[in-house]
Amino acid sequence: MSRIRIIQKFIALLFIGQFTVLSCTQPNKMDKNLREKITSEEIDELSKKIHSHLTSNFDLYQKRISIFLPIHEKKEINNFLLLQEFEKTNTIFAAPVSDFKKNTLKHITLDFTPDQIQKNKFNIPEPIYGNEILSSDLDIVLIPLMTF
Repeated sequence: MSRIRIIQKFIALLFIGQFTVLSCTQPNKMDKNLREKITSEEIDELSKKIHSHLTSNFDLYQKRISIFLPIHEKKEINNFLLLQEFEKTNTIFAAPVSDFKKNTLKHITLDFTPDQIQKNKFNIPEPIYGNEILSSDLDIVLIPLMTF
């Protein structure tokens, strides 16, 4: 099993017991309703738990990691906790940047400056500058888990 699938399953397991697990055939509307009920405090608490489990069970030091930047309005987990912890290590973080016209995705390194990240026209936070890392050079890719 690939490392990416293992991490997806691990993060999915963190949510079992917290929320109803939805199958891919169920409408996303159900997922949206569940998300709307989550408070900011619950998101913060869940973000800390996910961060703790991830750093306790996976060696993230000196890796090249693509990490999604959270859309706060969609109540996604706060990945900035992870970025803050590893800021002064040799871990390289990149964030995905989408080109919807070409249907491509590239990974741009993060330099931990506030002006590097801006929301695109779809309200997705993305780095506006940085070095590209090829997908084949990444060790870990963290993606938001909506439903499974």
